[in-house]
Amino acid sequence: MSLVVIITCLFLLMLAYFFIAKKYQIVDKPNHRSSHSSLVFRGGGVIFPIAALIYSLFYSPNYSLLVLGVIIVGAISFIDDLKVLSARVRIPFHILGVTLCFLTLDVFTLEIYFILPLYIVVIGWLNAFNFMDGINGILGLYSLAVIVPIYFINEFLGDAIDPNFIQIVGASLVVFLFFNARVRPKCFSGDVGSLSMGLILAFLVISLGLKLETIWIVGLVGVYGVDTVLTIVHRLLKKENIFEAHRSHLYQYLANEMKWGHLPVSISYGIIQLGFGLVFFNVTQKAPELIPFITIGFLGFLTIIYLIAKLIILKKLRKKVTPM
Repeated sequence: MSLVVIITCLFLLMLAYFFIAKKYQIVDKPNHRSSHSSLVFRGGGVIFPIAALIYSLFYSPNYSLLVLGVIIVGAISFIDDLKVLSARVRIPFHILGVTLCFLTLDVFTLEIYFILPLYIVVIGWLNAFNFMDGINGILGLYSLAVIVPIYFINEFLGDAIDPNFIQIVGASLVVFLFFNARVRPKCFSGDVGSLSMGLILAFLVISLGLKLETIWIVGLVGVYGVDTVLTIVHRLLKKENIFEAHRSHLYQYLANEMKWGHLPVSISYGIIQLGFGLVFFNVTQKAPELIPFITIGFLGFLTIIYLIAKLIILKKLRKKVTPM
């Protein structure tokens, strides 16, 4: 199928989902932790595992285990969207999904001391990425900003990943963004979208990391990675439960406390990540030995920006609550 046909099919499937969601009231009702104030359909990210399934059915069965993992993670997450499940119920399914992803990547042929940390990192990434929803456009735009450089790097490396898979995932993001990247969004991804897309991005990044034989591929998800790690540190210092829902990410502070528009915040995150991704692609072509240095510099730059921005915001918030 051509990409135009796929986008059209995904668009129609999304409309069909909205009809079902409306009938069964699968909606995201705002609460005190929400970054939105209007009623929005929940679970629009169901289009991501559907896109993965379309690839498996109509293009190639090579990633069947990965696709099964994405569907499993998406399914348990969709149930969690409808009725909150405990971590003890969800985590085993996440581990199963990650295991299927690792089988696709032949991770189990690596040294044993490398596999366990990779499990911890990927499962942590999934649960961290799960928070990237509620700010209009951020999940879709950021994911595209990761996928576009991966597509070009993959082309240069000689198709370490099937380019059709990357294109179909990209198409699902475009369709999702059509309904989500608005001042008044039609839908949010829900856990089904954030966790399934998180697993897909983990697969893509690890694939290239194994091909390039470098851990510095993490720079391709560095913007949200730094935000997540430093937010966890901040919450630990405040003695908060880091496994509970919160609004402590920098992008949440910018949108909620500083009253920046959701789309400007989302676009900013996407542009910064895309910019580094394109630099990474250029360095991969011309001077791969510089990859560690540009990645460390980028992560250090992000850390400084995060700390300065967070300090400024918190200082302003303290002034608002301090009596005159």
